[in-house]
This record gives sequence, C-alpha cells and structure tokens, in this order.
Amino acid sequence: MSVPENNPEIGSPTDLEARCRELSRLVNVLFAGLIVSSFTLTAFLGLQMKRSHEEAAQAKAQAEELRQTAQQEDAAIQATFARLADFARRHPDFQNQVLSKYKVTSAPAK
Repeated sequence: MSVPENNPEIGSPTDLEARCRELSRLVNVLFAGLIVSSFTLTAFLGLQMKRSHEEAAQAKAQAEELRQTAQQEDAAIQATFARLADFARRHPDFQNQVLSKYKVTSAPAK
C-alpha cells in the first residue's frame, strides 16, 4: 500500500501532455474564430453606418425641399387672404355674406 498505484483513468504523462496540446490547439482555434467573427461584425456595422448616413443625407435634402415648398405655399396663401380682405373692404355685401359665413377675419392665424 505504500507504493502508489497507477490509476487507469488518469493515463500516462505522455497522454496528459497530448491532451493538453489538443486543448491548447482548440483554444487557439476558438480564439481565431472569435477574432474573425469580431472583424466581420465590425465591418458589417461600419457598412450599415455608412448606408444610414447616406439615407439621412437624402432625407435631409427632401425635408429642405418640402420646407421651401411649404414656405412658398404659405406666402401664396397669405397673399390670397390679403387680396380677399382688400376686396371685402371695398364690397361690404361680400364681407357680410361670405366672410362672416366662413368666419374669416382678415388673415389666417399662423
């Protein structure tokens, strides 16, 4: 009993060294896979960021066009109401019948 017995489950020292080398190789393969997948994800996110910036620039240009169109239409509406108010001052019957019916005072509220 004083002599240690060889445990068959543990294996020989060369077998343990082979297992350690195999585990080390697997860890290195997994690390390389992690690096490749990280770079792939980074490249994908960079591409998505570039595309979203381009879409935002296009949307900004469209919004600017809409703002300019709305300003032009607002100016035309204001001019129409000014002419309508001028016409109503010269024609009281128009003012009494039409403008009072639609509750138009002088210019639309902004």
